[in-house]
Amino acid sequence: FTGLGAFAAVVMLVFKDSILGLVAGVQLSQNDMLRVGDWIIVPGTVANGIVADVSLTVVKVRNWDNTLAMLPPYTLVSSSFQNWRTMYESGRRQINRSCNISITSIHAPSLSLLEKLKSIKIFSNYITTKIQQQHDGIVENTRNSLGLVNGSIDTNLGLFRAYITIYLQNHPFVAQDAFLLVNELEPTAQGIPIRIYCYTTVTDWVSHESVQSEIFEHLALMAPRFELDLYQIIQDSTTHTSHI
Repeated sequence: FTGLGAFAAVVMLVFKDSILGLVAGVQLSQNDMLRVGDWIIVPGTVANGIVADVSLTVVKVRNWDNTLAMLPPYTLVSSSFQNWRTMYESGRRQINRSCNISITSIHAPSLSLLEKLKSIKIFSNYITTKIQQQHDGIVENTRNSLGLVNGSIDTNLGLFRAYITIYLQNHPFVAQDAFLLVNELEPTAQGIPIRIYCYTTVTDWVSHESVQSEIFEHLALMAPRFELDLYQIIQDSTTHTSHI
C-alpha cells in the first residue's frame, strides 16, 4: 500500500496538468463556457483576444496585437474570465460614455433661443409641447403625461439632455428595444458630465466605434447651438491655463 501510494503521488505529480486540464475541459464544455472563436478577457493575464485552440493542457488565445497567449484550462475554471460571445449573439453592444459641459455656460434659455431650437426638425414638437405645458402650469419633466422624453425648458442643459435622448431615439444604429439613458453625473472640476448609456445594433468593433464616434461628434457640433460649451483645457503661449 505504501508503494501504491508513492506511485500514485508520482503519477499525480507527472500528470498534474493533464488531469487538471481534463477536469477543467469537461467543466468548460459541459457549461458551454468557452468555444473556439470566442473573444475572451482573462484578468491578471495578457489574454485579451480570440480563442484559437482548446486542448487538455492549454488554451491558446490570439490577442488583438497578434501575439499568442497560452493559458492552462484550469486557470479559467479556478479564476474568472469575461466571454463576449453573448454580446455578439444578442446583437447589442453597449455605449457608456460621457462628455463634460462647462458649468459657466449653463443658463435659462431666452425666447429667441427656444425659437432657434424649434428649427431642429426632430426637436420642434418637444419645444412646442413643453412651452404649452408651461403656459398651462404643468410641470412634468419626468414621466411626462404626453410621452415627452426627460428634460426641461428651464435651462439650456435640460434642453440639450432632452435633445440628445430624441436624437438617440431617431438614430438608425441605436437599439430602441434596449435600455437608453441620458443623465447628468456628479459635477467635477471639469464640469458636469453628461452620460450616454445605450446599445448599438452593430456589434463588430469597427462599426460600433464608428457609431459611437458619430454620436459624440454630433454632440460636439450641436452643443454651441444650445449655447453650451464643452469643457477643455487650452494652453496659451505664456503657459497660463484657461478652461472652456
